[in-house]
Formats: sequence, C-alpha cells, structure tokens
Amino acid sequence: MKTDPVRFTTKGQVAIPARLRKLFDIRDGTKAVVEVTPEGILLKPVTAALIKRGRGIAKRRPDDKPFDQWWAEHKAEEKALEEAKYPEGAGIRPRRIGLNLSQRSKQWGSTQAGCPRHDSRPCG
Repeated sequence: MKTDPVRFTTKGQVAIPARLRKLFDIRDGTKAVVEVTPEGILLKPVTAALIKRGRGIAKRRPDDKPFDQWWAEHKAEEKALEEAKYPEGAGIRPRRIGLNLSQRSKQWGSTQAGCPRHDSRPCG
C-alpha cells in the first residue's frame, strides 16, 4: 500500500490526495467520520457505498416487541421519570417557553402583554 505525505494546516485541515479522492469517491461536501485507533487517526468518508454496506446492521430479532409497543413503553417510562422529578404540587416544574402573548395572558390571568416578573414588558 502506497503512502502519501500530507500536511495539516493551523486549523487542522488536511488535503486528501486526488488519487485517494477518486478511489473513495470523495467529492466536495462529502462528510467523514474520524476514529482514534491504536495506529493513529482513521478518517472514513461517508459515501453512498459506505451507507449501502451498513444497511441492515440494526435489524430486530424475531422475539423483539413491535416498535410501536416498545415506543409506547419507552414514553411511559420517560413520563414516570419526569413526574418523579417534578412531583405535582411541589412547586417545581419546568419553565414553559415559546408561549405567544395570548397564551401568556391566559397562563398568568392577565390582559397585559407582559408577565408578572417584568411588569408590562413581554417576557422571553
């Protein structure tokens, strides 16, 4: 196997030799995965050929639950954890963000465009 010397720039960039770009079908904008190996740095371009080789590696076993059943159980566990973290009536709850002005006035019982913390100024 032939080796090609390359230099890194101050930004950590390196130019891949043209013959290797052609060999591995690396084009402008091709993404790559960088791995640390015992020999050093391994750079793997993410090309259509690599994606095609990886198809099917995450197949489900025949005895696995159907995905929709597994997902429903996962979401129920997630909800139980969230409820345990923020118990009802403890005064602790996640902050609601992304409310528009009419939703804010309904939430705080005000007709003003602001919130209780900032008088009449909108809260973000």
